[in-house]
Amino acid sequence: MPILRMIQCSICDEQATEPQPNAGWKGWGQLFGVVLDDDESPCLCPKHLAMVADYIDEVKHGMD
Repeated sequence: MPILRMIQCSICDEQATEPQPNAGWKGWGQLFGVVLDDDESPCLCPKHLAMVADYIDEVKHGMD
């Protein structure tokens, strides 16, 4: 029997299950080396991952 993994956003608690074994979660990401509210290497849903990317983009362009 195949095992489907589940992931949960460390910010909003949204959850997703892989569509098939070892397929991963499209649009989701993990921040390795970061601690968020005692959660080491938090997982982020597509919405919150995009927010982090936008913030980094703003910081990067603010340094030009």
